[in-house]
Amino acid sequence: MKNRRSSKNILATLALATSAVATNLSAQESLVGFWVAHDEGTPGVSSVVELYVHDKQLIGRIVLTRNAEGQEIYPVCEKCSGRFRGSSIKGMTFISGLNPLNRDWVGGQVTDLRPGFTQGMVASCDISMVNGRAIVLGYFMSRAWGKSSVWSRQ
Repeated sequence: MKNRRSSKNILATLALATSAVATNLSAQESLVGFWVAHDEGTPGVSSVVELYVHDKQLIGRIVLTRNAEGQEIYPVCEKCSGRFRGSSIKGMTFISGLNPLNRDWVGGQVTDLRPGFTQGMVASCDISMVNGRAIVLGYFMSRAWGKSSVWSRQ
């Protein structure tokens, strides 16, 4: 009788642990999917971004970029370094290394792919979910000096 009780206790503990892990994972993966990011510097231009988990880290890549008429365009990163210099941003991984912390993903890096002075610069990055939208914060040294962007689900 004692063995049966301890077996039930072990099973109950395992069930609770599995449930807690599944709940935590689903909260973290709520950002996984396709998002629309609007380029504030170029009115009407938007990109579709895919966020996915690889090796327990959140990664982001550009799926496509559209102009104001909704047609796909193929911008390149002229100021990116290394093998990405002059490459099309379509398919480019520009967010990496984000680790889960509660419902947020923190401690990653983001490469600015927008045309202009900061193109190709790498900054620290955190992403959180607020009211069904992704809030992407890129910053140098301090979050207080960061710039956030709001993405909506595609």
